[in-house]
Amino acid sequence: MQPYLRRPEMGALRTLAVCLVAATCARDAPVAPKPASDPATEQLTALATALTDAQQWLLPSLGERDAAIEAIAGRFTDLATSLARADTNALSSRIAAAREELEAANAGDPGEQFIQLAALGLVLNDVEAVTQGRLWLVPIDATAATSQGSLSEPKHPKSDRSRP
Repeated sequence: MQPYLRRPEMGALRTLAVCLVAATCARDAPVAPKPASDPATEQLTALATALTDAQQWLLPSLGERDAAIEAIAGRFTDLATSLARADTNALSSRIAAAREELEAANAGDPGEQFIQLAALGLVLNDVEAVTQGRLWLVPIDATAATSQGSLSEPKHPKSDRSRP
């Protein structure tokens, strides 16, 4: 007669026991909360994302760019990189360099490119205002919570014109 643990019927039980021990002894994932991020760093990261998005929307694609547009794209990429890295020491010089490239490109013939570059100039003005503390980014959720009423509700009560 075979010992109790060596019987074929106990194979499944042994396999389950090995799996249970392996799962129990496996390394646990860290469950500590993530450190709170700095709001200023989050703001700079949001600015970098906005700057990159504006560049993608407003500048021609890579194959359609001339040397002036390529120089502007390079300056905006440098600025976005500095913002993403929270390199505040380089921001003012990068903003000034991007502004110089925009002004040099706008000195030419006005047209559709002029409008696109002017829009990039507005984005650059906003980035500069935020980095200098003259303008603050507000999360979308914060504006929705403080608004009075909803869009479906009328702001002013309707007058009843059916009365004499």
